[in-house]
Amino acid sequence: MDGWQMRVLLVYPKDPRFYCGFFCTGTCESYFFSVVRVVGGNASLIWSANGRRPVQKNAVVQLTNGGLSLRDSNGTKVWSSNTTGNSIVGMNLTEAGKLVLFNNEGTGLWQSTIQNQTNTTSTNTTSQNDYCSSGDGLCSEGLCSCPVGVDGIEYFKQNQSQFAEVGCSRINPLSCNSPLGQQQLVEVRNFTYLSINETTEAFPNIKDMEGCKQTCLQNCSCGGAFFRYDSDASDGYCFMPSRILVIREGQTANYTFTSTSFIKVQIPSLAPSPFPTEPEIVPPPRPKGNNFAAIAAGSGAGAFLLVCFLIFILSMKLRKSKEEEEEGGDAYTNQVQVPGMPVRFSYEDLRRATEEFKERLGRGGFGSVFKGMLPDGTKIAVKRLDKMGPGMREFLAEVETIGSIHHFNLVRLIGFCAEKSKRLLVYEYMSNGSLDNWIFYGSQGPCLDWQTRKKIILDIAKGLAYLHEDCRQTIVHLDIKPQNILLDENFNAKVSDFGLSKLIDKDESQVLITMRGTPGYLAPEWRESRITVKVDIYSFGIVLLEIVTGRRNFDRTRAESSSHILGLLQKKGEEERLLDIVEILDEDMNNREEVERMIKIAAWCLQDDHTRRPPMSVVVKVLEGVMEVDSNIIYKFVHAMGPPAVVNDRVSTAVEASVLSNPR
Repeated sequence: MDGWQMRVLLVYPKDPRFYCGFFCTGTCESYFFSVVRVVGGNASLIWSANGRRPVQKNAVVQLTNGGLSLRDSNGTKVWSSNTTGNSIVGMNLTEAGKLVLFNNEGTGLWQSTIQNQTNTTSTNTTSQNDYCSSGDGLCSEGLCSCPVGVDGIEYFKQNQSQFAEVGCSRINPLSCNSPLGQQQLVEVRNFTYLSINETTEAFPNIKDMEGCKQTCLQNCSCGGAFFRYDSDASDGYCFMPSRILVIREGQTANYTFTSTSFIKVQIPSLAPSPFPTEPEIVPPPRPKGNNFAAIAAGSGAGAFLLVCFLIFILSMKLRKSKEEEEEGGDAYTNQVQVPGMPVRFSYEDLRRATEEFKERLGRGGFGSVFKGMLPDGTKIAVKRLDKMGPGMREFLAEVETIGSIHHFNLVRLIGFCAEKSKRLLVYEYMSNGSLDNWIFYGSQGPCLDWQTRKKIILDIAKGLAYLHEDCRQTIVHLDIKPQNILLDENFNAKVSDFGLSKLIDKDESQVLITMRGTPGYLAPEWRESRITVKVDIYSFGIVLLEIVTGRRNFDRTRAESSSHILGLLQKKGEEERLLDIVEILDEDMNNREEVERMIKIAAWCLQDDHTRRPPMSVVVKVLEGVMEVDSNIIYKFVHAMGPPAVVNDRVSTAVEASVLSNPR
């Protein structure tokens, strides 16, 4: 498949290589949440959640304990795994390319299906693209769903919610005892049917579509009607199989005829009861018009009452949310300001300080950052959060936690604003911006000398060591990358952006959370969703490599053999030629042993087995020359098997719900 792109959420790195994420082709005007197989740069679609319903940019796929769901950019629910009631804790890709949802025991509770696998034997199979099942269903290129009526009513349900390939069955079974009018045909256009275990011939005396439909409705054994014609809809062929196993989407370019399919269903409101009832007195039949009017009036009244009830529930929820927000805000406002804690600003204060949010410094996954100045002349960076995430009390609790952290190598939180739906954070201003603007050769601006690079590496390590070991609660940053390392006027490095951070109690060794962070900096254990502080140490190892070598962790402009920094490190480490991965050995990098030692520290931090990675306090001591590097480093990295983000430079941070959006 040519001209494809993918925004990756999960990777199975061994051959054959599989990726799960948002997939698109051509100009990428729409996307599919899919699993693809990549061989030699060519992608083949294995599975898609929304094959018949593409989503737009800013669509969201979210993993909760109830399962996996996909929503379009307007919030419309497009697909879900239908695993409500199960304790889903994570997802991964198998060696067969199946997406699996599992519980905290590692037991798979749901899995995706694979195209072109066959579950039943067909006597009428038309091509390898047909997808067989044990029940009625609509299939297109191996992606199956249940038929829906033109009125939007669902007449079918999946036989097993976890496995689409098992097919669908009617919600209300057909009954031959139903009077005429209590059954109807669901129309499906431009589809061909696939029937098994029977030979169906065209009815010779039925030439028009309407006659085909009426004959099927009057015939108890007819499960559906299939009408095919060449150019004139009044002169065609009528087929009436007793059972339709699969409805397959026709490729109109391959056929010279037009086809329309109909499936017979029982009308839900008039479905026969499965329980015996007492005899009842049936009044004389009324004219059809009156029947229709009565049904319409009853349906309208029911719909009106339902709308009123929903409006009442929604208004009560909004009122309660507003009361809780005001209660939380007032409670904090009445507290006495504690020395050393963040200052609470009004929105008007920050609007004036930034001159109406005039100068934007950057944009992240949660909002934009603007330059400002306080009345006393202090320069500040104001982060305006785009989305109102936690409630007022949770937000204030997070501010208090982050505000209590004081370390020279962490960006200081000066204050905040929380007014109704507005959430803003005020940080100290860092004049030299982020680290990524300074370390990569070929980028705009001058690169840093070796001594400054060494100092920055030590600064980052000290900041992380403080977060991991010296706070009341262990803080895992979860998004260490050059863009989140800021430099002041003296090139002192400070860790910033705690938007994805996680607090861990001291008595906890690990936590179970959904994937978050930036592709290329994610540790292998993210596939299991069991996280420790060692994920930060892995990310630090990638950043250290980028600082020392001047290379990005993945650069598709390079030859395939050198495009991925981990693959290059693995190869040169096994050959004992580590200095070969350095982009340019500057004149001031005259101590080659020192450079090689730095690369070994990075490799130590990048060990696949997280228990072999050193704590950040040990990394600090090694960088300061107090301790030696581990002599038993294994130069074999699971992420070295392929690119972290396939072919898309725009892959960005995956937050609580993975969002298809612009880069951070």
